[in-house]
Amino acid sequence: MMEGLQVCADDYGLAPGVDRAIRGLVADRRLEATSVMTLFDDLEAEVAALAAIPGPCRIGLHFTLTDHPPLGPMKKTSSGGRLPPLRRLMTLAYARRLDREEIAAELERQFDRLANALGRKPDFIDGHQHVQALPIVRDAVLDLARRRGVTLRMIRLPPGAAGAILPARVKSRLLDRMGKPLADAAGDRALNRGFLGVRSFHETEPYRALFRRWLAVATQGSLIMCHPGEPDATLMARDPVTSARADEFAYLSGPDYPADRAAIGL
Repeated sequence: MMEGLQVCADDYGLAPGVDRAIRGLVADRRLEATSVMTLFDDLEAEVAALAAIPGPCRIGLHFTLTDHPPLGPMKKTSSGGRLPPLRRLMTLAYARRLDREEIAAELERQFDRLANALGRKPDFIDGHQHVQALPIVRDAVLDLARRRGVTLRMIRLPPGAAGAILPARVKSRLLDRMGKPLADAAGDRALNRGFLGVRSFHETEPYRALFRRWLAVATQGSLIMCHPGEPDATLMARDPVTSARADEFAYLSGPDYPADRAAIGL
């Protein structure tokens, strides 16, 4: 029997259809965690609806540094009032051209906004598009996690998974390498050990087949990331990933998902 596997739905707070889908999965006890984006106006009402659902689901901060307006002024990072696309952010991070004080201040704002909406501190921190693992960003994240007493989501493949047949294998390995410094520094602040769920969102393979591959290589303490949702106009205006979210939600809310978990002893 496997214990300690976590399935975490990312992007709560992105759009009403995403939030509604995740709340349904939380209410049905199909998720161990969800992480929340805090940049949009309807956050407080959406978080109140999530927090009202009884159960053990962890609620974390999905620290966002790409594509959307930040909560506060970021003159060096957010020219024109909008955060850069991921490729640009990564270039700045690895060239050590991000302003740590500016990043740390925005992290505090996003963390505090979620804490105020929840009425308590978030359970963990991760990053939209995995920004928590980037140079300079990870320093700010590690510092805040230690000061506030919260855990961090690691981006490391489970032992032995790198050689297995995985979707988005190259992307998974690159993220694994990118995540190593954070994992090495986090110590007892790690929310998880293994990390799975990386995909291109353009696969022709059914989502159930992808998920079963992740289950097959998951080990104790692994976390599988997912992105369920019901596409709506708000989502289409804010994010390019739409129909894939519906596919994920159909699987996670249907009968095959609990059967697949039970097959590995969950």
